[in-house]
Amino acid sequence: MAFGLKAEYDGYHIHFEIETFTGDRIDGYFDASPLYFQKDSLQNTVYLIRLFQSNKIKGDSANFGFYQDKISYTPTDLLTLRQNAPIKGFLNDTTIAFSTIKNAKVLDMEWFSYCSGTSLFGSYNYQDTLWMQSELKKSILIEGYLTAYEVHIFEDSPEKDVLLKDLELLQNEIDDWTFETDQSGYSEEGFLIDEKLSKLIRTFKLSKTVILLHYDC
Repeated sequence: MAFGLKAEYDGYHIHFEIETFTGDRIDGYFDASPLYFQKDSLQNTVYLIRLFQSNKIKGDSANFGFYQDKISYTPTDLLTLRQNAPIKGFLNDTTIAFSTIKNAKVLDMEWFSYCSGTSLFGSYNYQDTLWMQSELKKSILIEGYLTAYEVHIFEDSPEKDVLLKDLELLQNEIDDWTFETDQSGYSEEGFLIDEKLSKLIRTFKLSKTVILLHYDC
């Protein structure tokens, strides 16, 4: 199950605990839109497990997919005008068979918006939170059509300098682009630019680097 970004509704990050038939206790996280559940019913185990089932892995109705940890990154200096609020995401995806779940309860819930404007992009682990608190060495903002990315570098390297140069060249190309909109008010060329930008950003899988995705819903 890949770490994904959703952009549809406001929702909740739900922290839960599961008790298995063997007596093990497992806690984890998943997100859900309030359109699909009644908040007052979540303390009912049967109801909560039904909500788990709506979060089953695609093509696998026997297992519940969730995350083991939650990460929080507070940028020291955003290059956009957005507030420097903590940016949160999930880590370490895993599964559990529905047939092993005896009881389940909600530990806490935190409201968030899929359209909040900024998300962590890529894959991180819990140890990354240590260097994320160190001094930021370099950062760059590159703006596409409906998306923009910030690259925050905490450790310099020649390879990173090459990729930063590639981003700067693409930004110059985007700045010279004229987006023609269709009847819906959107630009097909703009979507192609965002796709090109996304592919380049995905090559930026380097150590001690944070990538933020800014988007419009």
